[in-house]
Amino acid sequence: MSIEQFEVSIDKLSLLYMINGVKYFVTNTGLCDFFVTGSYIDYFTLQSHLDDLERINYIYVKKVDSKSLYFISEKGEEALEILFTQIPSSTVKEIDNYITNVLGSAKNYDILTDIKSRENDDYEVSLSAMEHGETIINIKLTAPSKDLAMDMCNRWELKNQKIYELIYNTLLGK
Repeated sequence: MSIEQFEVSIDKLSLLYMINGVKYFVTNTGLCDFFVTGSYIDYFTLQSHLDDLERINYIYVKKVDSKSLYFISEKGEEALEILFTQIPSSTVKEIDNYITNVLGSAKNYDILTDIKSRENDDYEVSLSAMEHGETIINIKLTAPSKDLAMDMCNRWELKNQKIYELIYNTLLGK
C-alpha cells in the first residue's frame, strides 16, 4: 500500500469515526466544518470519500429538504471496530473534542415539543428536531388527553433519533 493509499484509508476511517460518534446524525456541513476547515482534507476529497463510503455500504445518507444526514451502517461499524487503531490518537482526540464541543452542543441540535389544547377537548402535539435553526423533521399528532400528549413529548425527547429513522425508513420502504 502506498503512502497516499494509507492516508486515504485513514481519512475514510476518521470520517467513519466521526459519523459513528455523533449521538443523532451529522450533516455535510458538520463534516466540512471539521475536516475542511481543520485542513484535514479538501472539500472535493471529502465528498469523494463520502460517496465511496456510501457506495460500499459503510454509511447511509438520508436527504431531508436540502440537507444530507449521515449515519454509519452495521458494516461500517464492523470495519471501524477492526481498524480503529489505525486512526492517529491525536485525530481521535480532536474528533472527540469537536463532537463534544460543537456537534453535541444544544445550540446546534434542538429537540422541540409543544402541546396546544383544541376546542374538542383533545390536544395537538408538535414534535420537531432542528439543526442550526433549520427544521429536520416536524410531526403533528392529536392526543385525546393532556397526559397522553405529555407522554408523547417525553418519548420524543428520549427517542427522537429512533423515531425519525423508523419514519424515514418506512416511507422509503426499507
